Amino acid sequence: MNIIKLRLKFILASICLSTGAALLLTISMKDWPYASFLFLALAGIILILIILLIAEYKEYSDAKLILENEILHIQIVGIEERDAKVVPKVTKLNPEFVTISCFGILSDSKMVKFNKDKIFLDSIEITQHKISFTYSIGGANKKVIILHDKLADEQIQNIVQKFKYETGVLAKILDM
Repeated sequence: MNIIKLRLKFILASICLSTGAALLLTISMKDWPYASFLFLALAGIILILIILLIAEYKEYSDAKLILENEILHIQIVGIEERDAKVVPKVTKLNPEFVTISCFGILSDSKMVKFNKDKIFLDSIEITQHKISFTYSIGGANKKVIILHDKLADEQIQNIVQKFKYETGVLAKILDM
């Protein structure tokens, strides 16, 4: 979430600086022959930055939605992503915390969304050392496996109940 906020601030500052430069150019260099070309270039840059700002704000609102609907907040060891066509990609992380909700998974460096924007959560498998989420994007299945420290049996039951209530997906409990 902090990385998303930082990107938002950077884009907003870039828009302000570009707008200031365009205004300064308009006021001070009216008679310069290339002033209009430079002004149009700055206007194009500002337009691109505004589009980036809108996209980044959408990411921010998705991350905020995940945080507001938190089901589990745990410290993880790594995240493994699997796709039907690609070899599994394992991301080993320094121990960091991840927030899991019915709308997705959020860590400081990565966000996986589901149950929004035509991304549907299909199944959840929980063991004492990992939680795997299978979701579909436009007919293609993807799987995210979160590796973590041991969860207590009552904590696992609580997670299963919350996911069933929030999403309607019944989580499978393996090797209890």
